[in-house]
Amino acid sequence: MRFLKLHLAILIMATGLAASAASPEGFETGNTLYAQGKFKEARQAYESVVQSGNYSAILFYNLANAEFRLGDVGQAALNYERAIALNPNLPEARANLSYVRNQTGAKTRPASMLSYFFVDLSANAYAWVASLAGWFGLFCLSAAFFKKQRQGLITAALFAAIVCAYSIAATQFLLKENSFAVVTAKRADARFAPMDSATLVEPLPAGSHLRILTKSGSWAYCDLPNGTRAWVPEASIEPILPPKV
Repeated sequence: MRFLKLHLAILIMATGLAASAASPEGFETGNTLYAQGKFKEARQAYESVVQSGNYSAILFYNLANAEFRLGDVGQAALNYERAIALNPNLPEARANLSYVRNQTGAKTRPASMLSYFFVDLSANAYAWVASLAGWFGLFCLSAAFFKKQRQGLITAALFAAIVCAYSIAATQFLLKENSFAVVTAKRADARFAPMDSATLVEPLPAGSHLRILTKSGSWAYCDLPNGTRAWVPEASIEPILPPKV
């Protein structure tokens, strides 16, 4: 497993470098405003970049910092989550998210055992690795038909198939993990039915995790951190994965 993780990390380095791009103007403006202590204006600048669809982990991390400075801990937790989804190797975002959760008393589910099986890469990175490994494996198999010494090529193709399968599994796992939503309101009341008068199941503080199963009007039926299911006002939660532009 260590051998496989090492090769995955090496394979993704070129992908990460190729995907990097110059920072948008709004991002730099936000950084300048943040450094000046103008957190509201900085948030607006960062949000303009988000609305353009030019997503990056550092963008969501800086936006979360500005929101935390403004006291909007629910939105801060959401955007720390988004930063981590795009770049799992961002310890500052993880530390700040943990701090926010401790401050609000957010309710989260236990970490899945599968999370310890996969390298800390984003779903997009794993998708790139799966694609590269798949094409490399096909190339090796094709070349093996024209070579007398086929053992090395067949071994390489087998390794590529293992890497491809591992990366596909990791991609699916991470997409499922990132399908959760975060409570962005100060408190979301989970109820047995989609109405304010229904019996309260439990209150969910800002930053709490839940998975949206279905929607009805202004309510969302969700899996809660404690494993039960209940209805939550849709306006009080937001998916971790940002909308595509």
